[in-house]
Amino acid sequence: MEHATITSTTGEIVIPDSEEQCKLMYPPQQLVPLGDFGRSAGYGCPVLMTTEAVRHLFGAEPQLPPLKLAERLIGTLSDIREVSATRPAFDAFRIRKTDDEPELLVRQNLLAARPYTLISLA
Repeated sequence: MEHATITSTTGEIVIPDSEEQCKLMYPPQQLVPLGDFGRSAGYGCPVLMTTEAVRHLFGAEPQLPPLKLAERLIGTLSDIREVSATRPAFDAFRIRKTDDEPELLVRQNLLAARPYTLISLA
């Protein structure tokens, strides 16, 4: 993600204490646990993404074959993980890969008893 724009958040951002609190922040139909996709991208903790963020990532090309969608999702998650590794374990930051893509808000709490990463639109 060498050309990504990464900015610290301003104002108050809620960083939940647990994955369960993430699930309380969003209705069940608005939060997607990425399971194997997160593991394939190198995460060692659960990764959750809002459906709105998923739609914006793939909205321009909804007819991509499933394998291409999976590859793009894993690639995006890998890029985010790479940036996350340079940030504090308890952090929230905004990231945009290109001007054509939406800005994502990444919240990570790697100090929690059950660490997680939460990705939503900024």
